Amino acid sequence: MNRPTPSPYPAFEAVVFDWEGTLTPARPGPDGTGAVAGIDTLLEDLHALGVPLAIATGKSRGGLESALSARGWRGLFAETRGADDGPSKPDPWMLRDICASLDVEPARVVMIGDTVFDAGMARAAGATAVGVAWGLRDASELRGAGAVMVADTVAMLAAWLWPRLPAASLGLEAGLAWRPVCVSGALSEGGEGVRFGWPRRAARVGAAAVDAPAFVVRHAGGVRAFLNRCAH
Repeated sequence: MNRPTPSPYPAFEAVVFDWEGTLTPARPGPDGTGAVAGIDTLLEDLHALGVPLAIATGKSRGGLESALSARGWRGLFAETRGADDGPSKPDPWMLRDICASLDVEPARVVMIGDTVFDAGMARAAGATAVGVAWGLRDASELRGAGAVMVADTVAMLAAWLWPRLPAASLGLEAGLAWRPVCVSGALSEGGEGVRFGWPRRAARVGAAAVDAPAFVVRHAGGVRAFLNRCAH
């Protein structure tokens, strides 16, 4: 596996997203539950790696909680701040308060958003600003407000972000699903291992997702995980 090219940025220890225009379309459908194509996978991959995720948005607290529940995203985000929690963007309060709650220095946080207010808040807080081109503003405006890059697609965002996470030092590739299973000390050479469920996407829209049985063992000096598909 090829190692990522060293990044000029510090390893980002937390990722903060705007809501409308970033995670969801700038002009959402009637039910307000739509998501930008590919965002689900990116959020799940980041969460599975243990990267703290947060939201800083102009939505009201009630509207944000309702939208998170409707999307099934509530468990993905460690912190959220809305319009009625404190001063609005571009004031740095929301981002600084998230950093304080996560115990992370702003310099090790990336703020991803679609407006100049997102970029301005990041710059004022001492964080890195990244823009997305599928929202309300064009790339030149976002760069002018301080965004270090503007992603045209979610795939482009993931490709830029991934090497700048601690996971990059492990050689983990973007676009794969990773999740913590157990601490390393729980696995002994030749031991029974640890059983867990690997989440599978529903076979069709509206169907319930069912975990696939899986297990992880330490064998021949390495750790190996398997889906348990053997009838015996």
